[in-house]
Amino acid sequence: MAHGVARPTAMLRRGRYKLNHSLGDPPELYDIEADPKEFDDLAHDPKHASTVADLQGRLLSAWDPEAIEEQVLQSQRERLLIERAAGLS
Repeated sequence: MAHGVARPTAMLRRGRYKLNHSLGDPPELYDIEADPKEFDDLAHDPKHASTVADLQGRLLSAWDPEAIEEQVLQSQRERLLIERAAGLS
């Protein structure tokens, strides 16, 4: 999670390919050697389906965006409860 991001987002790079994964959005895949400024999203090209599946599998095996989102939402609920109880809102 970072400033300006609505939901958990992560990136994984393996060799020339970079995968961006944002919870609730389709993945993005870039060939950063051929497209260093990341203008051409290859994720929907059937030729790159195995690359997307491999990188997404690797990323999600070590990172759980749903759990992170729930932790953030729970923390927000707890802070709002404390704020209300303290009469700060």
